[in-house]
Amino acid sequence: MISTLNGSPTAPTLRRDRAPMPSYVSLFAGCGGFDLGFSTAGFHCIAAYDHDPAPVATYNHNLPSPTAVVADLNTQRLPPMTDRPDVVIAGPPCQGFSTLGPRNPTDARNSLLLKPIDLAIALRAKTLLIENVPGVLSRVYARYWHEALHRLQCSGYTTATIRVAAVNLGLPQIRRRVLLVAARTSFNPPPPTRHAPPAPLRSVLTISSALPNHQPRHLDPTSRAAQIARHIQPGQKLSNVRNSHASVHTWDIPNVFGPVTSLERELLHTVLLLRRRHRARRFGDADPVPYAELKSRFRSTTDRLLTSLIAKDYIRETQPHHYDLRRTFNGKFRRLHPDVPAHCVLTKFCDPTHFLHPSAPRGFTVREAARVQGFPDSFRFLGSARQQATQVGNAVPPPVATMLARWIRTEFL
Repeated sequence: MISTLNGSPTAPTLRRDRAPMPSYVSLFAGCGGFDLGFSTAGFHCIAAYDHDPAPVATYNHNLPSPTAVVADLNTQRLPPMTDRPDVVIAGPPCQGFSTLGPRNPTDARNSLLLKPIDLAIALRAKTLLIENVPGVLSRVYARYWHEALHRLQCSGYTTATIRVAAVNLGLPQIRRRVLLVAARTSFNPPPPTRHAPPAPLRSVLTISSALPNHQPRHLDPTSRAAQIARHIQPGQKLSNVRNSHASVHTWDIPNVFGPVTSLERELLHTVLLLRRRHRARRFGDADPVPYAELKSRFRSTTDRLLTSLIAKDYIRETQPHHYDLRRTFNGKFRRLHPDVPAHCVLTKFCDPTHFLHPSAPRGFTVREAARVQGFPDSFRFLGSARQQATQVGNAVPPPVATMLARWIRTEFL
């Protein structure tokens, strides 16, 4: 869905059939997902910049001129621009804000959120559009967002914070993002997103082998990864820290992680439950279990069980007389279900240790990931396989960008 937190009405004043082609400048352009959406909506790019040569090469292979330029906005000044753009668009790095990353409030990349603000103000752009992860609005990280809003408002812009869910546009993925919109006039909130029925993942997985960026790589049947993958059904993941049908525990795969006795399995399951039930801290997902808790349940067998499970690398002593599970990640080897939308396409979406194809013993190809993101099959990604996957995961889905570009063109230009 889309919702706005602030904004006020206005009306377009230019007739569409006489309006010139609107223009934009793109910062942190990546491979061009944001730009492809704006190009589809009839916008002309004045300039585009990204610090990484690999996505810039992809951008220039697929997007119309002018070519994107490699530039590090953290250390370089952009060349003067003679043309005033109608819109500045940007997708600044999200690693410091993402709930799936380290979430470092002091990450130097966090301050890059303010670079598009300064450029839009300097160029007196009519509109600014910034995309980032929802985590940018939470706790200490929100100071960057609030600083961006403050700078814009002090420079005469009206601002709004918008939430977007790609699944409501018919894309087969659960991808939620926030957008900062700023304009030199007051404006209406964007129209509600078309609430299309959730598209299942299977709707994009029938792909011709002749298409670019589609080279399925099956796991070596003798590899550790393949042996783990055989135990993961659609909708399941390898996870020791959750207790549901969707979680396959390492002790359920003895041929990979080693056999356990029924009593050892019972102790592991007890630690799984208690580590989140009896909390000692106000932060974190769980806490190690005190020895006394285990002793009260397993009595005379406690020491023997713990010694055995530590030797088998299933249990660790995190501090004196406190025990926790090994491998406490919340899900790897996720085998996605074909009948529902996929998880959000991230930079590791094509890595089988993170995501597995619904039915094949492999991860996803770059083309499959690109289809989930809404890229057309004609869009070709350049660079190594890892670089291509990173480009797809970092991109703004083009259909989302097109929807926003059309709204901006109707509302402001």
